[in-house]
Amino acid sequence: MLYAINHDSWENTKYVSWNFSDRHSFIWDKKSHLACVKWDDYKALIDLKKSQGIVYDDGKLIEDPSDNAKLVKKAIDHFNNDSFWLNAPAKAFDPGTERRIVDYEGRKTLLITYTSGGTTPGDSYLWFLDENGLPEYYKMWASILPVKGLKATWEDWTEINSGALLSTSHEILFIDVEIKDLKSAETLNEISPDDPELFSPLKN
Repeated sequence: MLYAINHDSWENTKYVSWNFSDRHSFIWDKKSHLACVKWDDYKALIDLKKSQGIVYDDGKLIEDPSDNAKLVKKAIDHFNNDSFWLNAPAKAFDPGTERRIVDYEGRKTLLITYTSGGTTPGDSYLWFLDENGLPEYYKMWASILPVKGLKATWEDWTEINSGALLSTSHEILFIDVEIKDLKSAETLNEISPDDPELFSPLKN
């Protein structure tokens, strides 16, 4: 599976940006573990390693520590969820994961359980792969979902500039999840030309 999605190219991707179903948008500095998360009128700049950040509401910095902390948590939750939809297969060997080959209805499948980390540890995903190892869909057992074994498709695979393959279309319970405006770059200036110093407030 990792070979099929060009995982090495993903590991070497420096910057990536995307829009999650017209609800949230992201710029991710993968090497420095920084992210810009936008939703509604909010823009959050997040240090993912420290789980800290700053948030702007309609361009105005939120100075109240309690309000900022709540919005930083929301931004991190958005990032954890939406980056999983961006490239869940690449997280197969994340810390706290367990992997097993499972026979399911006569088909070899890959069961991945997240025992820790992320927003909802304990979730399990049963991956169904094509003959080349590329994911077609998974069935998931997630604590936040009332339906167990829920199917989500992984379709419309797109090669980004770095060479990694990412699925840009998913269907779950007749709901379409789309990854839009997807691109990668070597520099922040390429991916955020209007604000090449986007993350400088986090480095002060």
